[in-house]
Parts: sequence; structure tokens; C-alpha cells
Amino acid sequence: MNKNLKTLTLVAILLAGSVACKKSDDPAPSGGSSSGTTALKDSIYGNVTLTADKKYELQNTVYVPSGSVLTIEPGTVITGKSQTALVIEPGAKIIAIGTPSKPIIFTSAAPAGLRARGNWGGLVLAGKAKVNSYVASSPVCEGGIRTKYGSPNSAAASVDQDNSGTLQYVRVEWAGYAPIPGSELNGITFAGVGNGTTLDYVQTSYANDDGMEWFGGSVNGKHLINFAAIDDDFDTDNGFSGCIQFGLGLRAQYEADQSGSKGFESDNDGSASTNLPLTTCQFSNMTIVGPVQAMADNAIPGSYPGNAGKPGKFAANYIAGAHLRRNSAMSIYNSVISGWNNGILIDSKAGSSGVTCANIIAGTSKMQNNIVAGISKNFATTIGGADSRKYDAISVLNGAGDQTQTLAANLDSTSLSWPAGTTGPNTWFYSAGNSNRYQIDFANLYTNPVQTAWGFMGAPNNFNFVPKSGSPALTGASFSNATNPFFQSTNYVGAFGGTDWTATWAEFNPLNAAY
Repeated sequence: MNKNLKTLTLVAILLAGSVACKKSDDPAPSGGSSSGTTALKDSIYGNVTLTADKKYELQNTVYVPSGSVLTIEPGTVITGKSQTALVIEPGAKIIAIGTPSKPIIFTSAAPAGLRARGNWGGLVLAGKAKVNSYVASSPVCEGGIRTKYGSPNSAAASVDQDNSGTLQYVRVEWAGYAPIPGSELNGITFAGVGNGTTLDYVQTSYANDDGMEWFGGSVNGKHLINFAAIDDDFDTDNGFSGCIQFGLGLRAQYEADQSGSKGFESDNDGSASTNLPLTTCQFSNMTIVGPVQAMADNAIPGSYPGNAGKPGKFAANYIAGAHLRRNSAMSIYNSVISGWNNGILIDSKAGSSGVTCANIIAGTSKMQNNIVAGISKNFATTIGGADSRKYDAISVLNGAGDQTQTLAANLDSTSLSWPAGTTGPNTWFYSAGNSNRYQIDFANLYTNPVQTAWGFMGAPNNFNFVPKSGSPALTGASFSNATNPFFQSTNYVGAFGGTDWTATWAEFNPLNAAY
């Protein structure tokens, strides 16, 4: 992820027949679209409805400019051709409200079996909420999009209530591309989106960059899924202050980005500045499932007798379940991070030394009531030691490297003092006040062994994210610090209690799904 923004100037021209209008006024498909589809070509002005009795195809970057409202009926399918995107600009709204049985689907224009990452650009929501990248003027969206977004920290508090519409029971598949090196589109990009916007039951699959990325803004969301993204699942930057609850990140074993892939990646900004608003987003009840699988004798191709219980192979570019860096003050509560090579990585290496750690020490960034499990270096047959095999469940990266167990005096040049009663990241993370838990593997966490449900990267099957009877995830939640009224109190940690809320509307085999 590169935070350097470049402007690609595009002129929005409304061509006859280029948008789908209300039922009484629907145009015939424009030339160049796939058979039986209605082409969406340029800007969509006014109040426009896409209806479920038709299929639609994005043929370039389609903008919904300020003052316009795009409504999409339940069950509608919108496909995208190469390097296309749908952009909801500040002052515009998208009303995409599907149902559990009729989700709204944005997907590749390629036929079943031939779909691939980056087949189209993705969905972009841009709003007027505060961002710390607003300097002399509004920043411009990444990915070659013309759209400016956001407001400065000095703006009235009301801008954070900006409303870009509703996404509910919506799937976005095979999206993401980088027309400008280092400036990418994701599955869904949220740029300065305000908390008047509703996000609930939204899934991205096989994103060619991040599943979802937030550039500032204050939008809240529940029941979010990022499935098999190539880079990060939940990426937060530039002063994002929203609350996210009930989220699932699920990774492909051998598919990771060259930049290094994570479940969470969080920055204040690209230079670790103190620019305001600070990235203070809060995540609760997340289930972040990494690429590490437990091997069993002869059960997985390439395994060897005697390897039962050891971690299997995974892509070398995976970094951590959560990577907090560049002065982020993100907080994670009541969540499960399982099956990663590193669990939680606190990175103060970039920018001023110690800044990310300082947010933890100041209490503006918290990690509480979480379970970290199945970290690849920690399986029962691999290492021992006085740390009870907690190595790399929590680690800190500074100029001196991995400082998991060092005293604060050796952490970095600022000789940071960790919170009272602790001497470094390990004792802080496992302190009684934080109530984080650790287990060597991911046994007994889920009803089905999620890490092996891929069928060794075959067609996804048999996922069940509900905690197994007796699972440690069924208890241990606390909302003593996750006090935002948006959060729903639970007894369980992770995204699931006794119900699998992915049922009926989510899709874990979009390669072959018939649309």
C-alpha cells in the first residue's frame, strides 16, 4: 500500500443509453456490452435505479456525482470489465439494500471458471468526513480516480455524520487493480466516508489488493467479510475513527502480496506523522483466520509421516495477523487472531522512533480480551522456552529488530516505559488488565477446522465459523473500554456466537458461482 496520491483527470460525459434508469424508462443495452446486459459507461446523474430483472456491465469508471442517488434492487448483478470501477462521489449516495436470499453482487464480467483477481477495479465510496491527509486541499482517491474527498480536522464536527448511503447484503468479487504503481483500488475503498453511512453484511472476495481500505472518515460497520484478499483484509489509514464489529478475514494459503499481507494493517499516515485526526478506529468481535494450516500425517499433499500438529507451508509474504505501525492508535477488542506466522506486530520502525508504542503506553491504543492462537512458530513440536511458547504472539519491531521479550530500556532509543506493572510488550499484552489469551494451536476454536476447510486450496468447502462446544472463544468478552454505543455487547469473542451470520447471503466459491 502506497499513500502517494496522483490525479488522473477524467471528464464525465453522459452518453445516451449509457446508464440504466427506472423501470419505466430503461434503455436498450449499449453497444460493446456482453450479450443480454445493459452497459454502464459514464456518469450517473439524478435518481437512478438498477433493477434485478436486468444484468448490468461496467465498461469504464462510472461516477455517481454529488446530488445523485443510485439505488440498486435486491438480487441485482453488476459485472465489471477490465479497469472499470463504480465511484460514489462526495454528496452522492448509493442505496444498495439486498436481502439474505437476494444479495446484491458486484463481480467479474468473465464467465464462471475464468474469473480472476483484478478482472475489474472495484467499488469506491467517497465522502466529506475528516481525514488527516487534507492539507491545502482535499486529497484525491487512489487508483487513478478523479474524485477528491474528505474535510480537514478543523471542519465542523457535523462533517463526520456525512451519509454516502447504505450497503447491506452486498458482495464485491474479483476487484482491485493499480493503474498507477503504488496507487491501488481495493475490493471496496472508503475515502472520507461519514458515520451517517450504513455498512452491514458486506463481503469482498479475491480482492487484488486490500479487501477493504479506509482512508480517514468515521463510518461504522457490522458483519463484514474479506475472503482471500491478496494484500490486507482490513486496512486503516489517514485518521479513520470508525467502529467495526463482527468481521471475518479468511486467507488463501499460498496467495500473498509482494508488499507483505496482513489481517489488519493500520497507519496514521504514510510518514508516521502526528497529523490529526489520528487513526483511532476500534475493532471488536473480529475473527482473523490466517494461512497457517495444521498438518496431519499423509492428510495433506506434501506432508510427511511424523508431522502431525506442525504448521504446514504458506506464502512467504505473509507478515502478521495485525500490523500496527506509523503512529496508528487503532484498538482491537474481543477478537480471535488464529493461524498466522506472527500474531500482533507493533511496528515503530517507520517515522519517529517509538511513536506507535507510545500510543499503547498512553492508553490511546488498546488490545484487550483477545485470543491469539496457532502462530506458526509456536506449535507444540517446534519450540520450547521460558516464555511458554508465546514467542511472536505479540512482538515489537524497531531499529533493533524483533523485541518480543526485551526490557523497555532496550526497546528503542526513546527507552519507553510500558504501562504500570509491565516491563515490555509481552507483560503488557498478557497483563490481568488486558485479559488477552494465548494457545499454541487453534484446536477447539471452531466447529470445523477452518484452516483445513480449503481442501488444500481446492474449492472452498465446509466452512463453519461458529465456536465449537467448549471453545475458549465462547466466553471472555468485555466492553468496559469498547464503550461506543455502536457496539453490541456479547459474551463471546470473535465474530460468531451460536449463529453463522454468513449463511445464505455470503459466497465462498465465487469462481464457479452462476450469475
